[in-house]
Amino acid sequence: MAEEETVAEGEAPEPAPLNAPSANQPTDTEEGSAPPRLTTDLLNTVFNYYSAVLKMFGPTLTKEGYRRYIIPWIRKLFRPEYHSSMLREKRNRYLVYLSTSLLLDEAVDIFREYPPDGALPDHHSVHLLNVPAAIKRSSCSVGN
Repeated sequence: MAEEETVAEGEAPEPAPLNAPSANQPTDTEEGSAPPRLTTDLLNTVFNYYSAVLKMFGPTLTKEGYRRYIIPWIRKLFRPEYHSSMLREKRNRYLVYLSTSLLLDEAVDIFREYPPDGALPDHHSVHLLNVPAAIKRSSCSVGN
């Protein structure tokens, strides 16, 4: 057991260094303790990035007709089920495609209609018709 230090009356205890562990924190010498690991979820980082792009460029579409279709797509991709671990990559691929569409100031391909009521088609099965060469099969490598 550690000995407790006693302080004489009238003396202030010596302050502990700022980086010293508190009584409740394990020290580096205790068994099983490891420094905390900072982890970054890449899929969520990409999602946050494309969310910002959509918020910035979504309202700037010049044709009202495009906004009529794009807004339901954005709502669909932000629904809770697309935040599950199994659907995040699919969500992000649609967001990449949608963001690129907004950067071109038009609704392209699948975004020229309302999103389906049920599950979204697999992003690899979507037929890219009349899509500018700049966005054909974007090479988003997140999760690959």
